Amino acid sequence: MVLHVSCTRYHYIFFNDDDRTQRITRANQLMRWDNLHQMEWVKVSDSDRRIPANAVVGGHYGRTTLYIGRSFHEGSITPGYVSRDKNECSLPWGGKMHKKRHYEVLCTPGQFVPCTDDTTLLNATPAGVSEQGEPLYIGRVWHKGKLINGKVQRSHNVCYIPYDSKELNFKEYEIFVRSPIVPERR
Repeated sequence: MVLHVSCTRYHYIFFNDDDRTQRITRANQLMRWDNLHQMEWVKVSDSDRRIPANAVVGGHYGRTTLYIGRSFHEGSITPGYVSRDKNECSLPWGGKMHKKRHYEVLCTPGQFVPCTDDTTLLNATPAGVSEQGEPLYIGRVWHKGKLINGKVQRSHNVCYIPYDSKELNFKEYEIFVRSPIVPERR
């Protein structure tokens, strides 16, 4: 539904934002995955941009440590990296690097393992969701002497990283796997 409203100086167009409902559904889907895998994501607020002490390191860019982060973008919740220096989350999406000021940082331990086949992805932990509802995973690659984390989308069979204002893709990458959950003793 499109609604046109005119007044003397301005012409407004309002769209029925069906994507907003889908975005909420995708966020709920991701929250269920986070609960299932006991993943802890900490929101970083505008007022306090400190990265949590237990944030998971995803790589490095020269002397800068890169942490695992994620943020909303174009109907998706996309994994990327957070730089302490810039206080923003950089995401790969649509051929470009996008920088977000509102983001979450991963605070659940895990490890990166080489992704050699589809069965490795079965052990990976979802960290985002595409605009089509497909799970997105945390991946990382070595590129020009830098270890950079980004997203893995199973249907694309590559790891995308944000680099130099672009989205680059790599067929050889490592995938993040959450540390095993140890049951509590009673």
